[in-house]
Amino acid sequence: MTCQLSAHRKKMSTLIVEVCKVDKVERHPRADRLAIAHIKGWKTCIRFDPKIKKAEFAVGDKCVFFPPDCILPPQLANDPNKVCKNSECRNYNKPVLKEAVCPFCSHATFFKDGTPGRLGVMCYCAPVKDVKGNVIGGRVKATRLRGEQSFGFIIACDDPTWEIGKDVKDVYGVAKWEPPTANGDFLPSPALFHKYTDIEHFANYPYVITDGTEIVLTEKIHGTNCRIGLIYTPDEEGKAIWTHMCGSHENRCAEFSSKKIKRNWLGWFIDSIKYGVKGQTPPKYEYGRRSVYWLPLDNDNIKLLLNHIKFMPWPEPKVSVIIFGEIYGCGIQDLQYGLQNGQKEFRVFDIAVNRKYLDFDIKQSLLSEFNIPMVPVLYRGPYKARVIEEYVSGDTTLCDTTAMEGFKGREGVVITPTVEIISEQMMLTSTNGRVIFKALNADYLDRNNPTDSH
Repeated sequence: MTCQLSAHRKKMSTLIVEVCKVDKVERHPRADRLAIAHIKGWKTCIRFDPKIKKAEFAVGDKCVFFPPDCILPPQLANDPNKVCKNSECRNYNKPVLKEAVCPFCSHATFFKDGTPGRLGVMCYCAPVKDVKGNVIGGRVKATRLRGEQSFGFIIACDDPTWEIGKDVKDVYGVAKWEPPTANGDFLPSPALFHKYTDIEHFANYPYVITDGTEIVLTEKIHGTNCRIGLIYTPDEEGKAIWTHMCGSHENRCAEFSSKKIKRNWLGWFIDSIKYGVKGQTPPKYEYGRRSVYWLPLDNDNIKLLLNHIKFMPWPEPKVSVIIFGEIYGCGIQDLQYGLQNGQKEFRVFDIAVNRKYLDFDIKQSLLSEFNIPMVPVLYRGPYKARVIEEYVSGDTTLCDTTAMEGFKGREGVVITPTVEIISEQMMLTSTNGRVIFKALNADYLDRNNPTDSH
């Protein structure tokens, strides 16, 4: 099965559609026909037959796990059965196998999702559309089923000889969903102005951090990733100078846009009165709109911090200092954390010098000294698996939730050791060895009308 969704492939957290073993199966506490399977660090709901008191998977069974945010092609996700589209029929929208006509009303039957598929899980996925609006795949989500979190889903292995750990995403034609990058004018980005570490899902690597390791859990903010750098780079004459650079996760952004933007009609009308006195016509377009990624540099303390770190003692000559953070607020995403009237805020989550990320205590001390807000710290202490489950969901701590509309919860948490660790187990992942994980709140992933943009 070939994948037609390459436009959505971008390297963020690694996509793993893995052959796994079911580690544990337990009854759903509030649903007679559901059970909960544990796979690696994930939990997913599976079917349970109350008549024979047996779940569709047992402990030790091989399975294929499709994690959240993978995109299934229609050939895999669509329903293989036809349905009756006669709204007056008692079998309306119910599968009638592959019969050409409904046995109850004799109306013609149709494939529910337009084309035949295999698994019938498209109804549980978010549709992914092309530029013409055609559905080209289904994005696997996380949700709560009868109050219990459920991430992705599992199926039986097509080939019983597959070994545990085998990545079969290409077998099924599955792609990785990545939200679109920012729009605007981009500049050439030197290698020293590196993007932030990709972050793996904690549930894929639940045993990398050992019990007792001191960790920090910070709230993951629903905004846009921003990096602000002071980079040692040659100028046009070949002389090396320190240069401020700002950008999104993927791109270095120019401070001002060169694109023309149609002006607000009210501003144009007011100007038309002023221009009219001089017998001129006001311009319909404006130029030079400022990039949102440069807004944090309006805070003089951030400039001072960059300059301070530039002169800090270091075992080697410094060539790059980069502050990484999240911009959130009005016009950024659907979660605005109570901000109004176009207000935007910036919170720092990491600092890197020459590509080496600072330990938590050093970072926290520097941000406190220069009065720069940091992402909320939810927990600091010894690592235990239950700690992640305890803090991953709940209300956001960024603001008073009474000032928010819609979803008021956390996106999730980011998990880091207080002292940076490079692990051999993570070397072949997108983090290139760095131990840093994210755990997402299923309620956040299942919220209404979400936006996803770096």
